Amino acid sequence: MAVRQLSAGKKRWQSDYINRYGKRQRRNWKTKREAIADEMKNSRLRSADRGDLTFANAVEMTFEDLFELWWERVTTVGQSKKGPLGPKTQHNRRSVWDARIAPHWRHVRLDMVTHDKAAEWLQLESQTGNYSPTTLYQVGHMFLQILDEGVRRGIFDSNPAKDRLDRALYVPANNPRKDHTYLTPSQLSLLAKAALSPRDKAIILIAGLSGLRWGEITALHWSDIDFVRNEINVTKAYSRGLDSSLESKKPKNTKPRVAPLHAPTREALEALKPGDTGHIFLSRFGNPLTMGSWRKRFRESADKLHKDGVIPNITFHDLRHTAVSIAISARLNIKVVQQIAGHESASTTLDVYAGLFADDLSESTRLVDQMLGMSFL
Repeated sequence: MAVRQLSAGKKRWQSDYINRYGKRQRRNWKTKREAIADEMKNSRLRSADRGDLTFANAVEMTFEDLFELWWERVTTVGQSKKGPLGPKTQHNRRSVWDARIAPHWRHVRLDMVTHDKAAEWLQLESQTGNYSPTTLYQVGHMFLQILDEGVRRGIFDSNPAKDRLDRALYVPANNPRKDHTYLTPSQLSLLAKAALSPRDKAIILIAGLSGLRWGEITALHWSDIDFVRNEINVTKAYSRGLDSSLESKKPKNTKPRVAPLHAPTREALEALKPGDTGHIFLSRFGNPLTMGSWRKRFRESADKLHKDGVIPNITFHDLRHTAVSIAISARLNIKVVQQIAGHESASTTLDVYAGLFADDLSESTRLVDQMLGMSFL
């Protein structure tokens, strides 16, 4: 196994080695220098896999080498106990790497990464990159995660982009969760009536009363609707893959769930003349509906009502929040509310919608006082 010169072709130099997966790999390059660099890179990655890569012998390792090690782990094993990143998250993380981090750091050697250089880079990006605070946080946070992979593998004793107190103050704090916008049942009814088509009306009601996410709605088949038990079986969802194509996967948090099918939603679906099988919501080309093609229709209805002062300014995702707020107002069991929201645990539902439960305190106090008053007569 070695670098050798070929007799013909535009790429005359070939690297030939056993890769980190135990398979022989040959790659052709225009220059001898590129072929040698590729072989050295393979050697470094194999050392990292064996766990014998330290800072002393990793001076030739680049930031891109470390990114590839981190990327392999988060897309196969996962960065946390929740498992590998989903297709949509992979797409987003890869975009951050390709567009934000790689242009500056790809070829930088790991021994050249310092706290001051990282801070200077992110400060410059914030001034010239037209970043929102959220995007800047995502870029900085992922940058630190990649370097933490070096700590995990024993390349660094500590993250070189953090200060002596293990801080990276140049990375802005993540924006706190913005206040949710909710519609009242009457406002939701008006929005549904203003929908541009029966199909649009059904989508609005499924989101606003049953709490389904966009990807879950567009993945629905008629077989998922139980008109006898008044239930919607949420078993899959559409998500964008790395190549921006739609991929069918399990719902968020990987667990199928059952959502309620309320009377207005049932009537809207029945108006679509249910079929035995197949998707409920398709584009005019017969493909699964995408938010990009449907958003304009939703905005036309919602913006008109907002301009007339009928409803607040909302996004489509706010309809999910509306479904949860209606369920809480109806004093449904927290486990039922969790099921509507599609959260992994009831504690998540309580954290996300804490304000709604707090608003319900006064009414709960009134009901308890009424009960106590009867008991203490």
